[in-house]
Amino acid sequence: MNDNIDRPSSGSGSKVRSSEKGIRTVYPDRGFPAVTGPVRESKSNQSEYGSPLAENVRSGEPYKAFFESPAFGAARLEFMTGRFLEVNETLCDMTGFTRNELLERTLFQLTHPEDLTQTLQMLEKQSKTSTCSRQIEKRLLRKDGQSIWVHVAKHVISTREGHPEYFAAVIIDISEVKRHEKQLVENLEVLRLSQKVGKVGTFDWDIRTSKVFWSDNCEDIFGAAPGSFDGTLEYWRKCVHPQDLPEVEAKREQALAQKARDFSVECRVTAYDGSIKWIESRTQLFYGEDGEFTRMFGINVDITQRKEAEEALQRSEAEAKARADELHAILDAVPTMTFIAHDPECRTMTSNRSAYEQLRLPQGTNASKSAPESQRPANFRTFKNGRELDPEDLPVQQAAATGQPMRNCELTLVFDDGTSRDIFGHAVPLLDPKGAVRGAVGAFIDITERKRVEELTIRDEIQTRLLGREILAREAVRERIARELHDESGQMLASLLAGLRAIGNSKNLKSVKKQVTTLRTLTKRTMDEVGRLARDLHPLVLNDLGLEIALRQLVAEYSKLHGIRVRLGISGLGPDRLASALELGLYRIVQEALTNVARHARAKAVDISIKVAAGQLSMSIVDNGCGFKLASTRADSRNHLGCQGMRERASMLGGQLQITSHPGGGTKVIAKVPVDGLSRILVDRPTS
Repeated sequence: MNDNIDRPSSGSGSKVRSSEKGIRTVYPDRGFPAVTGPVRESKSNQSEYGSPLAENVRSGEPYKAFFESPAFGAARLEFMTGRFLEVNETLCDMTGFTRNELLERTLFQLTHPEDLTQTLQMLEKQSKTSTCSRQIEKRLLRKDGQSIWVHVAKHVISTREGHPEYFAAVIIDISEVKRHEKQLVENLEVLRLSQKVGKVGTFDWDIRTSKVFWSDNCEDIFGAAPGSFDGTLEYWRKCVHPQDLPEVEAKREQALAQKARDFSVECRVTAYDGSIKWIESRTQLFYGEDGEFTRMFGINVDITQRKEAEEALQRSEAEAKARADELHAILDAVPTMTFIAHDPECRTMTSNRSAYEQLRLPQGTNASKSAPESQRPANFRTFKNGRELDPEDLPVQQAAATGQPMRNCELTLVFDDGTSRDIFGHAVPLLDPKGAVRGAVGAFIDITERKRVEELTIRDEIQTRLLGREILAREAVRERIARELHDESGQMLASLLAGLRAIGNSKNLKSVKKQVTTLRTLTKRTMDEVGRLARDLHPLVLNDLGLEIALRQLVAEYSKLHGIRVRLGISGLGPDRLASALELGLYRIVQEALTNVARHARAKAVDISIKVAAGQLSMSIVDNGCGFKLASTRADSRNHLGCQGMRERASMLGGQLQITSHPGGGTKVIAKVPVDGLSRILVDRPTS
């Protein structure tokens, strides 16, 4: 025997000790002894102590056919050293070594370091027992350094004296099997963890044996005491809540009667601590060839959290519905018109009962002016400051488009029958959780009656103040007339009287004639002054010659007195006179406007235009003065009596008057009054 095979050199510190039975080789670097056996030099084709049976088998054809089988690796190895004595081609392919390379190596050199201890311990044990055959799974190192899993079946061949001489080994590559086993173990672990995390357990009920199998976590799912499940159907029945058990078993019996392949059921179970859990069972049913039910397999899922969430959601939905019903009742109860746009474009808009009633729309219809043409309400139009609004300019649409509240919006709704309603309110956008606009809400109140009361109140107040002003003006006129009569006319009359006395005392005709000439001039001046005073009290020319001549005389005297150029244009009056009340009202409006220009405007020119067409008179008075800021509220308008006086006169004539002005831009007064039916409108109304 060659002692150099699979032995470290003396330089490595190995020791060799002799004994009667053989030689024990010690490997200090491995920490355990090698196998024990007789020290004999063996040859590959014979053995000095080989048994006749072994020699006959090894030399026969069946042995050669078996040894060279491509189905597995085969080798004959020296028992004591593990040196390869003979190998087949399959083992060479398996390890990547050639036949000669393997014959120069030992089994221990090819064994993976982590499996070497187990291999040597098995050989050590086998050398001390009478067992001839052993099997082991281990890893071998290929020539390329990779490891493979193999199944090794060893059979020891002994000498005539019974000492192990060599062993024959059948080596099968089980790497793929091991890989599948590892994958299976990993998959089972993943399945176990998945079931644990997902609170899912499997069950299997075999009808023939009446046994029920539960996976490990079914006890946790059912809330059963650990280790209490006895594998019977009766145990499961005790777990199911008594109120749910009849329904569960009825569904199972129905599925069996219908030969269904699967069914599922949800039920409550009572845990051993008294708590209630919810379980969903999804079941697959199996039948024998005779159609009889044989097996039920399925999963149990703990759905307690889902059920609690569903119940919480149902409670939340019920509470939300109750709140919504309360809000709906409140909105229907209040007289406020409420509009809710359900999309950013306001194409769909619902309203409360009050809004539908006041808009004269059927309950539940689309109330949006931005709706598709076929759904859009068409029985009313919306105005603001006399201008009809487009749908996109309405407050709710503006709030949705800009994302900003629209407050203090005053609108007028004009219906097809000519009636109108004034409304006032606000609109605010509706935002989603991300802050994007999802719609808008608007709330408006009907202020028609309030506005009329306010207008009547303001009108009464203005009329009272105008009356006071008129009285004061009349007193001022009387005072002025009295003063002028005293100062001017009185002095002139006194001069006339003095002149008459002078005539009476005159001694010659020439002196008398001279005095008469002076008195005639003085008398004419007195008459002119009295005429001017009379015109201030009432324009008689208006009664005698009509509106056009009276206005031309007024603007002529005005231009001469104030140095302001006035252009007057009149068209459409015709030969017929207007009603006296209309002529007087228009005259007073022009007079008041010109007075305001003279007092406040610092204007250089005024244009007056009067046109009559289609039964309506339109009059505009435009100056190029400094202008002023218009009153923002009705309360502020009380301080502009001149403007309100003109509006009041236009209103008394059955028309309307509009004033537009801004600082530095002059002022424009536009009055529009009907020229028909004035006698009916002005019955029992005072004129001035």
